[in-house]
Amino acid sequence: MAIEQSLETLTVEVVFPVEDRPLSKGEPARPLLGLPLARAVPQDVHSLLDYASALAVAVAAVLARHRRARIACGVVGGVGLAQSLVSDVRLSAFKLMPIRLHEARDYVWGAVNIAAPFALGYRRRDPVASAIQIAAGAALIVTSLFTDYRAYKRRQIGFSS
Repeated sequence: MAIEQSLETLTVEVVFPVEDRPLSKGEPARPLLGLPLARAVPQDVHSLLDYASALAVAVAAVLARHRRARIACGVVGGVGLAQSLVSDVRLSAFKLMPIRLHEARDYVWGAVNIAAPFALGYRRRDPVASAIQIAAGAALIVTSLFTDYRAYKRRQIGFSS
């Protein structure tokens, strides 16, 4: 009987080392602006998309024929890659950027990619680089709306019967 009572109030603190963390575990994502969006995309899938979109924009810099497109794609692609490497997610190298800042960064980064070809005037002169940049930005924004962002911080698991 004493054992059963102690198990009801037992709280265990679990700290996962980086390499032992299961997929998309951690602090649950908060609703986005109170919208009833299903956060169905796991954080790890989203992280892979972060890297892929940043690399696609960086490749667009290499393919670009217009000087402004090369510079814009190179800078924005590099910034996207750097931010993904320092975010508080399982697939990053350094866990420096809080997950909520990363989420805001995703929307800003996507919007910058969509706007840059128009704002810098290379949309018609360099349609291939522009299309890659716009597609990467739009894909990241849409995916971000449905991503279950999870921070990898210390958490507690409670047991009760």
